[in-house]
Amino acid sequence: MPNGIVKRGKKYHIDTTYRGVALRESTGATSLSDAKDYYDARTKEIYDLKVHGKRPESKKVWLDGVEAYVREKLQKKNKPCLNEESQLRILAQYIPADMLLNDICNDTFAKFRQDSKAKGNKNSTINRTLEVARAVLNYCCKKGPSRSPWVVRPPYLDMENTKDKRQAWILDANDEKKLLDALPDHLRDVALLILQTALRSGEALKLKWEWLHTIPELGSVFMIPASEHKNGEAKPVCLNATAEQIIRRRRGQHDVYVFTYHGKPLKKMARRGWHTACKKAGLWEELDGKPHYPIPHDLRKTVNTRLKHLGIHLLTRKMVLGHTVGDVTEDVYAKPTLEPIKEAVDKLVTQHKHTLLRAVK
Repeated sequence: MPNGIVKRGKKYHIDTTYRGVALRESTGATSLSDAKDYYDARTKEIYDLKVHGKRPESKKVWLDGVEAYVREKLQKKNKPCLNEESQLRILAQYIPADMLLNDICNDTFAKFRQDSKAKGNKNSTINRTLEVARAVLNYCCKKGPSRSPWVVRPPYLDMENTKDKRQAWILDANDEKKLLDALPDHLRDVALLILQTALRSGEALKLKWEWLHTIPELGSVFMIPASEHKNGEAKPVCLNATAEQIIRRRRGQHDVYVFTYHGKPLKKMARRGWHTACKKAGLWEELDGKPHYPIPHDLRKTVNTRLKHLGIHLLTRKMVLGHTVGDVTEDVYAKPTLEPIKEAVDKLVTQHKHTLLRAVK
C-alpha cells in the first residue's frame, strides 16, 4: 500500500505530511486506485500552493457570501443593522447573485458609482455602501478550508473623496423657534421630540405605544427593541417634561404608532412639508450651487452639541444618542443605568442660550 494511505474500515484515509503540510483526512474512497487519485490531487494542490502560490478556485458566489455574512450577524447581534440591510439591497442591484466572489473587483462597482452620482448622492453615502461590500468580502476570506477560502484576498476598493461632505446645520435657540413655528403640526411634534431625546428621525417615526413604560422615579421611558435599533441593542429613551407633553398630545390618535398623518404612519420627515418650512423660516441657502438647509439628522447633532455645552460626560452623551461606547470596560463589564440619561435630557428643558461658532460658508 502506498506510503501515507491506510485503510480504516471500508474507506481509505491519508495519514502523512507533504511539504510541511499535515494530511490527516479521509479520501472517501473504498478502492485503492480511487484513494491514490485523491492523494495525488491533494499533494498537487499543496505543490501548486507552495511552489507557484496557486490556490484551488472557489466556486462560492456573491449570494453565498451575503447569506453567510447575515447569518453571522444574526448569531451575534440578532440581525444586521438597518443601515447594512439597505446597503445590501442596493448592492443586489449591481452585483449578480451568481457572480463568483473571486471575480468581484473595483470595476464591479463602476455602474453603482455612476448611478449614485447621477442621483446626487454624496460621496460619503457612496462610501457607506462600498464599506458594506468590503465587510462581506473580508468576512468571506475567513470562510472555507485554508487550502481553498471563499475569497483568496479581498479586492482593493477605491473610496470616494469626502471633501464634499455636507456641513451640519446646528440650530441655535432662534433657529429652533423659527423652524418649529414654520413646521406643520404633524412634523412639529416629531422635531420637538428629537430635540428633547436625540432620537434618530427613523426611530421617532417608528415609535409604538407598546414600547412606552412607566418607571418609578424616572417617569415615562420608551424601550426600543434591539431588532429596531441601528446597533442591534435595545435602546432606552427617557422623556423629560417637554417630551412628556408631546406624548400626551399624541395619545388617542392611533392605536399602534405615536406619530401619524391622516391616520397613517409617517415614512419620512424631509419631504415637501419639511422643505417648505425651512424656506419659510429662512433656514435655506445656496452652498456651492446646492441647497443647504437643516435636515432632520441635524436636530440630533444639535442635541449632542447642547449636551456637550451643558457639561454632560461623553459616555452619558453616547448613551443618550444610542451610540456604542467603544470601550471594553464600559461595553462589556459595566451595565448602563437610566438615571444619567434622564438627568441629561432633563437639562435640555432648562438649557441656557449659547452662541454658536458657525463655519464660514
